Amino acid sequence: MIQVWKVNVDAGRNSYDLPKGCEFLHAAMQDGRPRAWVRVDTCRPNHPVSLYLTGTGQTMPLDTGKHVSSFLTDGGDFVFHVFEIGE
Repeated sequence: MIQVWKVNVDAGRNSYDLPKGCEFLHAAMQDGRPRAWVRVDTCRPNHPVSLYLTGTGQTMPLDTGKHVSSFLTDGGDFVFHVFEIGE
């Protein structure tokens, strides 16, 4: 079954155990904290997946891969970026 799940995202590296082949769709602030939404196939086995949350101008790891989303906080004073970490 295909579903969209929501995960919490903290600053730095975030690790999740999600169905293989999952696709991160979007990240944004919700209820005062960063979240990401991911499309999953619940019939597939889980495997480790990682996201990286960083602010504009901050150092990122070299293995940072696909850009998932960017979002504003504090009325646009801060911009954060979420990347999927390569395996």
